[in-house]
Amino acid sequence: DDAIGYIWDFDNQTLYFPFVATVAFSTSSSSYSGSIVEGYVNEYSNYLKTLGAKVSNARLITKNELEMLGCVNNSCASAQSWVYATSYWTGSAVDSENIWVVDAWRLISEWHYDNPGGREIGWGVRPVIEIPLSEF
Repeated sequence: DDAIGYIWDFDNQTLYFPFVATVAFSTSSSSYSGSIVEGYVNEYSNYLKTLGAKVSNARLITKNELEMLGCVNNSCASAQSWVYATSYWTGSAVDSENIWVVDAWRLISEWHYDNPGGREIGWGVRPVIEIPLSEF
């Protein structure tokens, strides 16, 4: 519950500190494969498997999926609140230097892959866990 990146409360116009569980996407490139965040996603997938979950794939959400969830013109204001309730890296690169991120301002923005957040911004890791339909 505490690993939330940064949170902006629109109702109270408040930015909550400290930023917990923020991390750089990578130290070397905008590629998901071999990135820091891939390690966290894989660790979480493995943890769920130890609990008996039948995980078929674990990854980060894509910008295209965010658009299908209601994020239009890089704004997620029309999406359900769980989409922008925390701030996190996506699995979609803008180019060789930047990654799309979702932030608690309800926006999709681009940030350099080695920006860990620092004092002003915080990007977390929010895995997409795929489970076969046969498990339901």
